Amino acid sequence: MKDKIPTPRPEPLQAASRRTAARGAIRDIFRRKGAYAHFKNLLARRGALDAWHEFEAKAQKQAQKQWCDDNAIELIED
Repeated sequence: MKDKIPTPRPEPLQAASRRTAARGAIRDIFRRKGAYAHFKNLLARRGALDAWHEFEAKAQKQAQKQWCDDNAIELIED
């Protein structure tokens, strides 16, 4: 008797397809002039602009801290 191989349910496949489509859309955005504005518009349409701003602020702060550490500069935070 052969072991059964489970087949994926359609829901995860649809989600994966949406992620792939989103990656393609983002890739296309960054190939054109005005990419950042187009990217932010995409985020706004998907309701993700606030999350992006939080991510961006955190990433900038981490990069600033790392740069200061790498250059032996004391970072004074408010």
